[in-house]
Amino acid sequence: MKGIFLFISLFIYISSLSQTECIQVIDENNTAVPYVTMIVKMRNSVFTGDSLGKVCLTSDLFIKNGDTIFISAIGYENLNEVYTGKKVFILKRKNILLPEVVIVNGEGILETWGTKKNDGSAGGFRCRQVFHQATYSLARIIYPDADVKKAEIRSIAFHDETGRGIDVPVRLRIFLIGKDSLPLNDYLQENIFLGTKGKGWIEADLEGKGLIVPKEGIAIGIELFANSDEYFYTEKIKNRNGKKRENKLYGFSLARESDDGFLTLMKFNTWRSWVVERFDHHNCGNLVCRVKVKVWR
Repeated sequence: MKGIFLFISLFIYISSLSQTECIQVIDENNTAVPYVTMIVKMRNSVFTGDSLGKVCLTSDLFIKNGDTIFISAIGYENLNEVYTGKKVFILKRKNILLPEVVIVNGEGILETWGTKKNDGSAGGFRCRQVFHQATYSLARIIYPDADVKKAEIRSIAFHDETGRGIDVPVRLRIFLIGKDSLPLNDYLQENIFLGTKGKGWIEADLEGKGLIVPKEGIAIGIELFANSDEYFYTEKIKNRNGKKRENKLYGFSLARESDDGFLTLMKFNTWRSWVVERFDHHNCGNLVCRVKVKVWR
C-alpha cells in the first residue's frame, strides 16, 4: 500500500512538472494573431507565440495575478496591462499611413544598396554581433539618393556569422522611419522568418511585395524570435581580467562592417525604444545588410 502511495505521489509530481498553460491572442474579428511576443515586465521574461496565436508556458513560468504583461505583434497596437487571470487577449489593428504610390515609365535598373562588398572581398567582415537575448533586434537605415524617383525592394540579405548549424528563428522587420530616423511603424506587414543553419548570406525574396524605399528612408531590421534552450550554444570568452569563462549564447550572430557606423539601430526587446548605436569606441560599424532594388531615376 505504501508503494502504491509513493507511486501516485511521484506520478502527480512528474505531471506537475510537465504542465503547460496557454494564452490565446486574437484580433477584433476573433481571428488568431500569429507570432506575438509577450513580456512579463517585472521578471523580464520573454515568450513567443505560434502561428495559431498561442503563447504556452510551463508551470515554473506561469504568469501570476498582478504581473504586468506586454504583448505585441506585427500590424497591431501594443497591449500593456496587469494580468488578472484571463486566458484570451484581444489586439487592435494598427492604422498605418503607407508611402504614396509613385507612377514611373521605363524598365528601371537593378542596383545594390547598403553593403556592397562580399565576405570574400579584401578585408571581409571582421566584426560580428552576437544575439544574447530573445527579441533583441538590430536594424540598418537605408536612404535613397536624391535623384531617385522610385526604388522597389527586390530582396534583403544579412550575413550570418555563427556557423553552428543551429536553425534559430529570426524574423525580418521593415519599418517606416520618422524625422529622427527612428522606426515609426511596421512597413512589412507579414511574418517572414529566415533560415540560419549555414554561415553566409541569408536572404529574403521580396519581389512582388510592392515595397518601396520612400524619400525619408526605411529601417531594415532582424529580430531574434527564440526563447528556448535548444537554440543556445556555449562559448569560452575572456573577461576584463583575462580569465576565461563559459558564456551562454544564442546560435546566431550577424556580420558588421568596419566603417564609421551611425546608420545602425538597436533594440534590447520588444517593449523598449529603438536607439541609434554609436561606434566611436571600437572598430565595428554598421550592420551588414545588402538590399537589391529596382530603381527609376
